[in-house]
Amino acid sequence: MLFMGSSKFPHECKYDNFLSEHRGSSNAFTETEYTCYYFDVMQSYFKDCLDRFTQFFLSPLVKVEAMDQEVQAIDSEQLDTLSQWAVELFGGVRQGGKEQMKFSTWKPPDPVWEAAGCMYHIESVTDQHLLVLVWPLPCLQSSYLKKPEAYLSHLISHEGAGGLLLLLRGKGWGTSLSAGVADGVFAKSSAGYMFHVAVQLTTSGLQHVFDVVGFLHQYIKMLCTIGPQEWVFKELQSISNMEFQFAEEIAAADHVVTLATNMCIYSECDIVYGDYAFEQWDPELLTELLSYLTPSNMRLDLMTKPFDKNVPGVKFEPWFEIAYTVETISKEILQAWADPAHIDSALHMPSPNEFILHNFSIYIQTV
Repeated sequence: MLFMGSSKFPHECKYDNFLSEHRGSSNAFTETEYTCYYFDVMQSYFKDCLDRFTQFFLSPLVKVEAMDQEVQAIDSEQLDTLSQWAVELFGGVRQGGKEQMKFSTWKPPDPVWEAAGCMYHIESVTDQHLLVLVWPLPCLQSSYLKKPEAYLSHLISHEGAGGLLLLLRGKGWGTSLSAGVADGVFAKSSAGYMFHVAVQLTTSGLQHVFDVVGFLHQYIKMLCTIGPQEWVFKELQSISNMEFQFAEEIAAADHVVTLATNMCIYSECDIVYGDYAFEQWDPELLTELLSYLTPSNMRLDLMTKPFDKNVPGVKFEPWFEIAYTVETISKEILQAWADPAHIDSALHMPSPNEFILHNFSIYIQTV
């Protein structure tokens, strides 16, 4: 709605027309706790466009008729100049509150899921057998220099010897596995993070869903027993440093969107580097996060196609009328997952990767 004209530029199409005439574009997106507006245009018309852009925040018209339509449709030498323009054109924008608005943070053992100890069997739109496990974690935004969720994701989704996926492939039960905290709506917010493990099952694996979940909890118990390993963190640190040092050039507009988003997340000094930063080793925090990956704190979804809508107890969610059932898991199975009697010998830590470079210094040998 902000792009629908301003007091200085009242015509609601003038902004889009200006961009079209000068090989530009604009867009906006809303996440859980912020909205990002951005544009790109030919360099020689940048300030003129920036003037039009800032007016949307200074004096937007927000016309009722336009709102109805919207509801229906749903380089370094230039840095000083850019800074000057930003101060000049954005200076009149009213300052917001002293503190950023945040959700109430989830704290264990507060319940999150409506039906703990159950499995949701959901009709899938695509032809797949997808098993998804999700655990809530406390908000980790202030721990971006530690990235404990990346440590857990790296190990649980490891595809080599000792990994869960290799075991599942060997049994013919799974074809792929991913783990981690996804970017986007609801997975990351000030209320908390959502850590997921997703396994693409084979037809045979569909008959062993509880066994797959059991092996996952065996792997988690193995990680708890061994404890956090600093060498794994250092490997992730080196890999991320390589990705930052040798990052491929991306479109300017995409880079600006990333930086604008990071301004809401990271300290000013880390706006560029924050996504890559592995700077602080915190084994205690890792141990804490592992303690949340329990059956009592877990949501279990099984998405399949075909799906029998005639079985007893079928329900339909109200928005898209997707069919699902809720199966109660016995206390005996939940207890077996919570404290596995043994850990399969195929599940163990990966070996250190000796091919990861840690030092990129150039040595000149004199002859």
